[in-house]
Amino acid sequence: MTNKERIKVAIYGLGGVGKELVRDFNQREDIELVGVIARNPLQIGHDVGILSGLDNKTGITVTANQTKEQDLYETTKIDVLIHCAGANNAKGTFEQVRTALEHGINVITANVGTTDLWSSDPELASEIDVICKEHGVTYFGQGSSQVLEKAVIAMTEGSKEIESVSFMHHSDVHAYSEKSNRETLGIGLSEAEFDERKKAAETNSAELNSNIDSVKFIGDNLGFVIDDVKTKMSTYVNDSGIVFGTQETLIGYEQGKERIREDWVFILDPEKRYYDKIVIHGVPEVESVMNYSPDRGFCTTYATIRNSIPVVMKEKAGYLNSLTIPVCRWYGGDYRDIL
Repeated sequence: MTNKERIKVAIYGLGGVGKELVRDFNQREDIELVGVIARNPLQIGHDVGILSGLDNKTGITVTANQTKEQDLYETTKIDVLIHCAGANNAKGTFEQVRTALEHGINVITANVGTTDLWSSDPELASEIDVICKEHGVTYFGQGSSQVLEKAVIAMTEGSKEIESVSFMHHSDVHAYSEKSNRETLGIGLSEAEFDERKKAAETNSAELNSNIDSVKFIGDNLGFVIDDVKTKMSTYVNDSGIVFGTQETLIGYEQGKERIREDWVFILDPEKRYYDKIVIHGVPEVESVMNYSPDRGFCTTYATIRNSIPVVMKEKAGYLNSLTIPVCRWYGGDYRDIL
């Protein structure tokens, strides 16, 4: 075991992912949890261990965001801040962690919109990049969907020609709470309530939670010039008129030719199926199905973030495109040994 100082980590957001990270860090010798910031007033002032289901107190009291977080940054050494509080868009997420970056703290966020800002919002990427380089830190988005996108690109390594790529991400969401499914996916709402929420989101593009950036990123990596992306949201509704699943379909076109198709299905699957199906249409034809246990989505979200800690500390300062950095692999040893 190394004698190096433990990696000091703080968490912003104490929902399901944040609590799982607390439990995970509690068992590690190489990571020390030094602070937690929360937005829920019912959590503020309480020991994070008790809130996260541990049998023991950790001595870490949950801090209120905005009013107290700067005090935490100024008085506590923090190597990495993990942001998993959720925000409606990449800009909103950045504003929540800007103060941390300005205090010389590396940041990992679970916001999928932060994945490829050089393509989706170059102005924001440039702003973040300047701040990161000024303070010698890194910032990037990470989560379970990036694992799939990297797999799609990696599977083209043996391709001679490619006409198009398609994949389906079929996610059983039983691993998440009813509240989480309702608030983030609309699962559990009536069909009328879901439609009302959808219309409200359509009037404010900043509220949309689609994977358009994913389509463009994969296209860019394969040399396709995606000039149009069409999207469609559909629902699975039971006999009582309650939504129990959603499917977002996105098709990326190059001069009218379909190049990239993505189907993202989130559903309370009676059989609890969780799988990814990737098809590479070309020479050779490739079709691959990866089956997972039902906890894959939740587990991969927090595990990928945790596995990113050595990467975010080793990369050069600046905004990082999370799909082009080294693979944030699982490492069974001490993280300090690979820094």
